[in-house]
Amino acid sequence: MSGELIGAFALTEPTAGSDALSLQTTAEHNRAGYILNGQKAFVGMGPVCDFAIVFAQTAPEKGRWGLSAFVVRADDEGFLRADRQEKVGLNSVPMGQLEFRDCWVPEARRIGREGAGATILQATLDWERCFILTAQVGAMRRQLNECTEHAVSRKQFGRSISEFQSVSNRLADMRVRLETCELMLARAAQLYDTGQPLTQFAAMANLHISEAFLSSSMDAMRTFGGRGYLQSSNSGTDVNDALGGVIYSGTSDIQREIIARMELGKSSQPKNGGD
Repeated sequence: MSGELIGAFALTEPTAGSDALSLQTTAEHNRAGYILNGQKAFVGMGPVCDFAIVFAQTAPEKGRWGLSAFVVRADDEGFLRADRQEKVGLNSVPMGQLEFRDCWVPEARRIGREGAGATILQATLDWERCFILTAQVGAMRRQLNECTEHAVSRKQFGRSISEFQSVSNRLADMRVRLETCELMLARAAQLYDTGQPLTQFAAMANLHISEAFLSSSMDAMRTFGGRGYLQSSNSGTDVNDALGGVIYSGTSDIQREIIARMELGKSSQPKNGGD
C-alpha cells in the first residue's frame, strides 16, 4: 500500500491473449526450483515492478492442470523488463513486456502446489473482473456532476442547454448507468464476502461497467461540445481511459462468451425432481 514494492501480474503473452490457458512460457523443474523461459506482454506495472506473479507451464501435456504460478523478483538473473509502451489512455499505469531467459526461481516461490495455476488464475480473474473498474464508477459520478453543472450554466439560443431534450436525455442515461454500476459493485462485494459463486456475475459486472463508462464518457464529451475535445478536458481523458476498460481483464466479447456459456450450462442441468 505504501508503494515501497510494486507488483505485476504476468499472464498475457504475445500469442496468448483471450485464450489465457494457451501459454508458451515454461517452468522446468531444476534442482530445488524451476527454470523459466518465455515472454509476457501488456503487463501493467511491468517496466517498474519489483516482483511479478508469473504463470507458466510446468506440465503442458496436462492442459489447464499443467499451469503453475510463481513469484519472480526483478533482481532474479534472467528476468528482463522492457521499456514502457505508450498507451492511448491510462497513462498513470506503465505497461510493457517481461522476458525470462533461463530464469531460476526457488521452489519456495511457487504459489500453491504445482498445477494449481488455473485455479489461482480463475479466483484472481473473478475478483479482478468484479472490482477493477471501481475507479471508473467514481469517474462516472464525477462526469455526471460536471455535465449537470455545465448543462445548467451553458446558454445557447437564449436558454440553458439543459432545456434541450437531447441534452437532458444524456444526463438521464448517465444517471441510470451510474446507479446500475453502483448496484452491481455492491452485489459483487456481497457475493465475494459470502463466498458464493462469482464467475458469471464477475463477467457481467465487468461487461456492464466497462461499456457503461465508455458510453457515459462519450455522452460527457458531447455535452461539453468543443471544450470536451480539448486535450485539457476530463472528457477526452475519460474516453481514452474507457477504451481500455472494454479490453483488459477480458474483452467485452469474452465476458459475453462466459455469461452465455454458463447460462446455457445451467439450462442443460437436470431440473429438481429428476425431470
